[in-house]
Amino acid sequence: MYYVPADEKKQYDYITYPRQFVTYRWYKPLITTLLMMIFTLALLILIVVGGSMMGRIELGLSTEEFIKLAKGGYDSMDLSSITGILINLVAVSVMIPALMLARAIVRDRTWASYSSSRGGWDMGLYIKCQLIAIIVISCPIVGRHIYMHDYSAPDMNFSRVALILILIFGPLQCIAEEYVFRGLFTQTLGSWFRIPIVAIILAALPFVVLHPYNNLGKISILLSGIGFGLAAWIGRGIEASSAMHIGNNLIIFLTEMLGMISSSGEVEKQDVIFSFIIEGIYILIIFILSKKTHWFDKVRKNDAEIFNSKINAKRSAKAQKRARKGGRSYSGDVQSKAADYSQTADSAETGAYGAESSSPSSSQTGTSGASSSAGNPASSASRRSGGRSGSYQGKHFKH
Repeated sequence: MYYVPADEKKQYDYITYPRQFVTYRWYKPLITTLLMMIFTLALLILIVVGGSMMGRIELGLSTEEFIKLAKGGYDSMDLSSITGILINLVAVSVMIPALMLARAIVRDRTWASYSSSRGGWDMGLYIKCQLIAIIVISCPIVGRHIYMHDYSAPDMNFSRVALILILIFGPLQCIAEEYVFRGLFTQTLGSWFRIPIVAIILAALPFVVLHPYNNLGKISILLSGIGFGLAAWIGRGIEASSAMHIGNNLIIFLTEMLGMISSSGEVEKQDVIFSFIIEGIYILIIFILSKKTHWFDKVRKNDAEIFNSKINAKRSAKAQKRARKGGRSYSGDVQSKAADYSQTADSAETGAYGAESSSPSSSQTGTSGASSSAGNPASSASRRSGGRSGSYQGKHFKH
């Protein structure tokens, strides 16, 4: 583990991070998106079949009634039943395995790069961000509903199984949306335009389409989508945006199960203002932490360096094999490069953890040669790819 050097922060920009990989091509994310949609559709068919059977057993629904319930949006959402959880949460969560399968086929970059530009998902960082989100977002939501309504006793008409499923698939639903809308869509647009704020705004538009609200609700979802993108950009990964997303949605899911609120696609002006304020405060806190602490500067491993080294080693080995088959002599310089690529791939994997500086300041000032070398994916990728990778210029509601 090491800290991002002060003069190399752009090379660890989460929004434009896909360009650090030597296999990057502008069209590959389109192929990944298409494959993900195909896999998601296949998994949704299984959910519809299983949900229809569960609906018949649990709620006595016919297939037609189940499909009508699934199309009803938030106004017909029922999270107190296993059937309702399958329709509303599991159906979105399947985007995670769908995206994993699509990436494994295209293989244009690592799975860790979807999570962050710091070497993958950081659970410790996520937990810290989630605690902040609970205080800043979840508690005000509950307090507002208690203040605005008189609750004599919650209507707890849900099973323990349903509660367990909510606690599992509630966060997964939010994280799935972050992987797709921030990890795939925002990073794709960022790699095309190389202007993070433009990518963040454009990626928020399809996020609005996914949520069946009225016009005011769509405005609020647009603002939330931009907020999630900003949190991911500031935090160099989706841990902060996922915590923000979960802090809003999970508390809404639980209060619905308790009968404190009811789902609706109709959003009022005060709801939009309230959501904008609490989410704005959370983003401000994340921004201050990014300036005052090193929470978002800790790089677990340089996955771009490791990936690029392995790819170039494979390419060099293939070139050597073709040269031998053609009866041509293979130059010692190329052979040494092949050996160097293999050695770099091995050392990058182990050195990413052992090459950290003794303090954050030493990493940022570049006094530690090991950290500075391991922390520069752009320069190493450029050397190995011939410079191809380039450089950087009343109610609340669910998201």
